[in-house]
Formats: sequence, C-alpha cells, structure tokens
Amino acid sequence: MVTVDELKTFMSLCIMMSVVKNDTLQAYWCTQKSTETPFLPSVMSFERYKLQCKYRTFFLDSGALDGSDCLQK
Repeated sequence: MVTVDELKTFMSLCIMMSVVKNDTLQAYWCTQKSTETPFLPSVMSFERYKLQCKYRTFFLDSGALDGSDCLQK
C-alpha cells in the first residue's frame, strides 16, 4: 500500500529527475562516481520507483471527452 509520504517522495523524485538530466532511467540509480546521483538511491530503490511508475494512474471520465482534441486525454 502506498502512503501519502511515499507518493510525495515519488513526485519529488520525478521533479528532481526533470531538472537533473540523464540518458536512461537506470542512470539515476547508477553508483559510478562519474555519473551518480547520490540522492535518489538513498530515498527510494529503483525497483520501488519502477513499481510506482507502473501502477500510477490518473482516473478520467472518458465519457466527458468529446474527441475533438487529441491531446485532451
């Protein structure tokens, strides 16, 4: 079960990852001195982050969409 604190942590990591650019998602959890981002692995494991990404959904009433705007959803 995801707690509110874990959701806040997940969202914070997503924001931080948009500021610190890496080539791949795994590169954020890399431990090589030349490319490491030491904060991320100390906050959440890579496996937990992947699970959060996989099951994070935002519910939307698709009946409310009129279909005229392809980016609306």
